[in-house]
Amino acid sequence: MTRPLLDVRDLAVTFPTDSGPIHAVHRMSFSIGSGERVGIVGESGAGKSVAALAITRLLAPSARLSGQVALDGTDLLQLPRSQLRHVRGERIGMVFQDPVTCLSPRMSVGDQLVEAIRAHRGVPRRAARDRALDLLRSVGIPDPVLWAKEYPHRLSGGMAQRVMIAMAISCDPELLIADEPTTALDVTIEAQIIDLLVELSEERGTAVMLITHDLALLARFAERILVTYAGSIVEQGTVGTLYGRPSHPYTWGLMQSVTGVNEQRRRRLTAIRGAPPSARAIPPGCAFHPRCPYVQEVCRREVPELMVHGGDDHASACHFAGQLARPEELREVRP
Repeated sequence: MTRPLLDVRDLAVTFPTDSGPIHAVHRMSFSIGSGERVGIVGESGAGKSVAALAITRLLAPSARLSGQVALDGTDLLQLPRSQLRHVRGERIGMVFQDPVTCLSPRMSVGDQLVEAIRAHRGVPRRAARDRALDLLRSVGIPDPVLWAKEYPHRLSGGMAQRVMIAMAISCDPELLIADEPTTALDVTIEAQIIDLLVELSEERGTAVMLITHDLALLARFAERILVTYAGSIVEQGTVGTLYGRPSHPYTWGLMQSVTGVNEQRRRRLTAIRGAPPSARAIPPGCAFHPRCPYVQEVCRREVPELMVHGGDDHASACHFAGQLARPEELREVRP
């Protein structure tokens, strides 16, 4: 079995505060292969973005990290900060939620790309400029010579995100982490950005980790999906497995809260009862048990392990994975 490009084991992130520690990520383990497209989904506060920032250690210095984050065998959590710069940008690219706030308002688009390229590659300014124009062209910016002279405030949300993607791939990273890159974009531009990420992954062989709360979006992008809750992964599997045979009640709840564009019959959407737990006070046992319609006494006492079952590397952290009938709501439709 080949070694994965990214191998995360028992990652935990805690933020100390005056009112007690905040456990944002707890016992999170997953891997991403070279060129693989993996989606991470969950409600707000599930630990998705914190886990992504922990991979490249972009969190505040006060954050306490433990576990292992191995990039092609190198543990990034043990890497000296002086060497992290060569990882960020060169080996791992980041695309953030709000591109406009991530771009400097004092520099033109082209100058920012040139600066990023020269910082990592040390090439002459002319060569970096040619590379910047090629990158803008590759992400679908029309007339890159013209737009390279513009400042970020002149860009639409979709164009600003394309510039961020161009900057993220400027050094041909092995892994691209996209943290909700389509937030605040309309559905047409959202589709274009997702298609662009797929195209870049297929053409360049770049592994992509996409963080989102949109299950429909992941259906067209990901090869494999990780479902997170209260800072842990509660289910993972291929797109076909997770959408066709979800085995964790939380995943069922997420599926029932959205509708698919290809559904032939209308059905009643249902919300998961209650709210996600505070990261300051994760419930004992299964963190989902206060909201679970199938809760048993063992769920309140013991933390379920993420166990593989059913093939296709389908794993679920539920004491009764594979034993529960689907919720009655899955069969309810409106005439």
